Amino acid sequence: MIDARTQGILSNTLTLAKQLGAIVFTYKGEDIVRTLLQFAKEYRVGHIVIGSPRPRSLWEKIRGRIGIVDRLIHEAKGITVTILDTREEDHPRVQRSVENEEALTTAPHVIAPADRLTLPQLISPERIVIWNKAVAKEVVLKTLVERMGHGKGVWDSARLLNAILEREQQGSTFFNEGTALPHARIDGLSRSMVSLGFTRQGVSDEPTEKPIELVFLILSPAQDPDEQIRILALASRASQSRHLRQTLQSCQTPDDVMTAICNWDWEERPMIRPTRPVTPNEKEKNQ
Repeated sequence: MIDARTQGILSNTLTLAKQLGAIVFTYKGEDIVRTLLQFAKEYRVGHIVIGSPRPRSLWEKIRGRIGIVDRLIHEAKGITVTILDTREEDHPRVQRSVENEEALTTAPHVIAPADRLTLPQLISPERIVIWNKAVAKEVVLKTLVERMGHGKGVWDSARLLNAILEREQQGSTFFNEGTALPHARIDGLSRSMVSLGFTRQGVSDEPTEKPIELVFLILSPAQDPDEQIRILALASRASQSRHLRQTLQSCQTPDDVMTAICNWDWEERPMIRPTRPVTPNEKEKNQ
């Protein structure tokens, strides 16, 4: 259990992260350091930022107990660990960055227009489900997984659902912002797929601050973890669009939802305006 002050600090930090566009996950584990590093490995995290540790007591020093930050620095391989001075003192805050000797730094991948990943590439009307009444989480997940193989009968729905549920056990992806991003990486999957659920009355058995409206169920190839991250970011950006959410409220069919998503995607694309040719009269005026 954590005290009310710590809960308040944690709540304010999460709120700020969401306002800045971050995807906030919860992840369960018995050992904090191992859980952090497991999450970092799964989501290709290359940089961990953590607050300064509390001073160790004399008893902890005598027993040789190693703190979380020291363990994280020692055990993080290929990850840069940045420690922020979060102590409440009157001196300017400084930060200490510890980079493991084996860490490899690479420039962030910038998606060029040619290989830009889009939701219309990943979703089709056959993979869109609309619920006009409140629906249970299990029904949502099972239905969206079944829609992945709609009309094909290729995929084992039970296997896919089990992979999604295993990820949910690590920490729910049904967030307080009214969005859910259940996801899993699947061995043998050749390309990523997304199914979308739109719930007008929310998910009945998920106690979130805001009723869940959008559920993006994401399956991606196990051998390409970077693509999963790109899709999660894409779905998160779509769910944060107030205009898209408002448009979806008036959608009656999966085709309507698909049209709304395509329009949102078009508005999100970088505008490249062709240069208007200069007329002979304009050339004379400029001379």
